[in-house]
Amino acid sequence: ALIAAKAGATYISPFIGRLDDAGQNGIHLIKDIKNIFMHYPNLKTKILAASIRSQNHVEEVAKIGVDAIT
Repeated sequence: ALIAAKAGATYISPFIGRLDDAGQNGIHLIKDIKNIFMHYPNLKTKILAASIRSQNHVEEVAKIGVDAIT
């Protein structure tokens, strides 16, 4: 995500539902990306949380402060 942001990507789009399906925690990835981006205030890349599978996903990524949800 950081490399994409530094290259000028408008959005990065982690597919959290698919990560959950593969046994990983998609919400934690979103948190990690958000925390990394906070250390680079000049980055303009937005986080689009994708592959939302539940109301919990919506609530959690909203709490984290993603820019868009799909």
